[in-house]
Amino acid sequence: MWDKYAPWEEYRSYIAHVSLPNGLTSIKNEAFSSCYNLTSIKIPNSVINIENYAFSNCFNMTAVTFGNSIETIGYEAFGQCKSLKSIELPNSVKSIGEDAFYKCSNLVSVTIPNSVTNIGGDAFSYCYSLTSVTIPSSVTSIGNFAFSYCSGLNSITCEAITPPSIGEYTFTNYSAILYVPSICVDVYQNAITWEKFTNIQAIMDTPTPNDNVAFLSDKSNPVQKLIRNGNLYILTDDSRIYTLTGQEVR
Repeated sequence: MWDKYAPWEEYRSYIAHVSLPNGLTSIKNEAFSSCYNLTSIKIPNSVINIENYAFSNCFNMTAVTFGNSIETIGYEAFGQCKSLKSIELPNSVKSIGEDAFYKCSNLVSVTIPNSVTNIGGDAFSYCYSLTSVTIPSSVTSIGNFAFSYCSGLNSITCEAITPPSIGEYTFTNYSAILYVPSICVDVYQNAITWEKFTNIQAIMDTPTPNDNVAFLSDKSNPVQKLIRNGNLYILTDDSRIYTLTGQEVR
């Protein structure tokens, strides 16, 4: 591997297609940064780490296909990829680095898997086109400015029972609707910084006849279904959570 500059350094602006080999485990710092004509990339399943600035400033990149082994996405790895519209991260990613998708101004949707525990500062800042985001229950910390200046962000779903730690400016639009598990609305309303949100609502999902949900009490009593970590639970009207076999979780 090169010490400082990639062998194709002087040809970056001409690169329009890249084929990454199976067996590659890491995409190094600045490997394809500023490849202005690169429009898409397919990352093989062998890749574990995408390092700092790996694809930053690829202004015309419209699509990224992630392999299923990626664990870390480095600092500004896809920063200012202004043509990206959708990101679906695999269920192997543990950490989204600082500025990872900074200024991806046309990013409309992002799927954060239930394997991620940390979202770095500024990770999605200035993603103006992002209108909603779901933060899975696995996330325990979200860095400062992670979703700041996302002017279109009007709906945030946070699935964690315990509010993740966030910075004072992790979000800058506190008028967005914040959806949280119904048993902990009051917890978020009193949690540091989360309490700035002016409209905190419960995640509600009423069972249907096709859900095969066993009622735990008389059917006249309302129940909800709660999906957490991919598992289905029953949420009763007195805010208790049960498994489908009747075991109380909380």
